[in-house]
Amino acid sequence: MTMKRTLAIILAVITILTLFASCGKENRNEDAWELYEPETAEAPDPDLQSDYTADAETVAYLDALKKTFLNLPASPAADFKTAETDGGVAVTDYLGEDRAVRIPDQFDGKAVVAVSDAAFADCKTLENLYIPDTVRTYGEGVLKGCSSLKALHAPLPQGEDAYLGYLFSSSAYTDNARDIPSSLAYFELGGTMTELPAHALFDCNDLVLLTFPAGVTAVGAYALYNCESLLALDVSGIKTLSEHALDSCAALTRLDFGEALTTLGFGALQGCDELRRLTLPFVGDGGENAYLGYAFGAEVPDFAKGFYPPYLSEITLLAQGASLGDYAFFECETLTRVNMCEGVRSIGVRAFAGCTRLTSIALPASLESIRENAFFGCISLETISFAEGSALKSIGINAFYKCGQLKEIALPDSLKSLPASCFADCFSLCSVDLGGVTAVGKNAFHRCTRLASVTIADNAVIEDGNEPLDCVIAPKG
Repeated sequence: MTMKRTLAIILAVITILTLFASCGKENRNEDAWELYEPETAEAPDPDLQSDYTADAETVAYLDALKKTFLNLPASPAADFKTAETDGGVAVTDYLGEDRAVRIPDQFDGKAVVAVSDAAFADCKTLENLYIPDTVRTYGEGVLKGCSSLKALHAPLPQGEDAYLGYLFSSSAYTDNARDIPSSLAYFELGGTMTELPAHALFDCNDLVLLTFPAGVTAVGAYALYNCESLLALDVSGIKTLSEHALDSCAALTRLDFGEALTTLGFGALQGCDELRRLTLPFVGDGGENAYLGYAFGAEVPDFAKGFYPPYLSEITLLAQGASLGDYAFFECETLTRVNMCEGVRSIGVRAFAGCTRLTSIALPASLESIRENAFFGCISLETISFAEGSALKSIGINAFYKCGQLKEIALPDSLKSLPASCFADCFSLCSVDLGGVTAVGKNAFHRCTRLASVTIADNAVIEDGNEPLDCVIAPKG
């Protein structure tokens, strides 16, 4: 009997100690933390996130190309044969041997309006050529055999021959790569056209730099297709970028569109595999297809993941768009930073879902709503900041679900309620200021196992499934 009583006492003590130990672990949520360790995304190589502006040598090279025709004097009139033509003068032959040539704008007071057949053909030593903007027509094979040409300023041919290869005797734009000399690194578009025509520089795969006058506001379909060596392009004044306009421009690392952009065609940026930084006034086509993958050739947002450039890390969104559409950046796993300008009023369903390397985001004061699952699975997201005077009124269900690296959050006073599961599985969350929130939905902070400080209105109603809030709530003063 004594032995049984002794065993009973020992068992009772063990049970009590076990209960205390379990309570301690439950309060600290250590078991939960060990069981639900947050996922992390592999940190990207910083070297892979640099654009051409970070390379001083590349910047200097491009600057030197841009200055090729700066202060280049007109070549002597005696170096040219000319003939009168309707409306002016045609250059029929070049007689000189200079490496840098600038055709005069006029001869004997008459404007140069044409360059005749084979006028510069087989000028093997010619490196830089400036054809004046007054030229309207070209003969055949004007530059055929100019195998050393490095830089060219010229208006494009017009009509059905509006492609660069025509000057080099190509019979179709598909022959650009064959007939344009590989030495040609810089093309400075001249003339008065307002659009770079479709297929104009198709397959000009040795061009390193292209510039065009401010009057050009549109780039036609496939205009720069497979310009795979193109390093830089100023698109700040472009209003229309047509379908596949920059398709396979595989060396471009940065594109900064301005607020003038109104049309972004399907696949306009497809194959721009080296793109690191992108500035846009809207996402997708700005309308029905308001998801980034549209510009990269994804026909539906669900499959956009396979179309994004592998190093695209930073996007700046200008203020033109009133909202970010559903699936705007869905599963853009390379994205680490989004700069969102004032003016954006809503973030759509799953807009950033699956952006596994996104580390921080600053939300503008204009933002009024964050839809359901907007940041679902952003497992690297550490900080979310709301601008002073935030107008945020609603957050959707699961909006920040499984943001496992999020450490603290301070919600604006304009927000009055949180829906179910909006911060569920935010395992690293330590500090929460719920701002003006007076209603916390079911499981809003489910398994937020490291919460140590929660500031909330003293009249707030908290639904079931928010046990981590217990014992860490401090009413707002």
